[in-house]
Amino acid sequence: MTTSMQPRTAQQPAPDELVMQLVNAIASVIAAKVHEQTAPVQPAPMNMPAPSPSAIYLTVNEAAELLRCKPQRIYNLLYERQIDRYRDGGRILIRRDEIESWVTGAQQATAGARRTRTGTRSAS
Repeated sequence: MTTSMQPRTAQQPAPDELVMQLVNAIASVIAAKVHEQTAPVQPAPMNMPAPSPSAIYLTVNEAAELLRCKPQRIYNLLYERQIDRYRDGGRILIRRDEIESWVTGAQQATAGARRTRTGTRSAS
């Protein structure tokens, strides 16, 4: 029982060509994966480390980062005594939970003010 080989047509590539196409496709997928995993990681800014989520006390700059505001806003809140300050030598520290409760209170006050403004009508 012999098998006869059919002649190749123009549409069928040779087995060696198929193997090379497959090898090239696999190599390009592997190269993309290697590049993806070895891409340089953006370094953290050198000026100041980000505040740890578990930190109890924050510096003024860390509190500003947490609130996404300028440090001057934190100093204003301290001056207005809306949040308490703690000192460690020359550093001013703020408790994280105080910042979070101030944000919650400010949001509730803003929502209440909106309700009052929209809920009242002037007598005319």
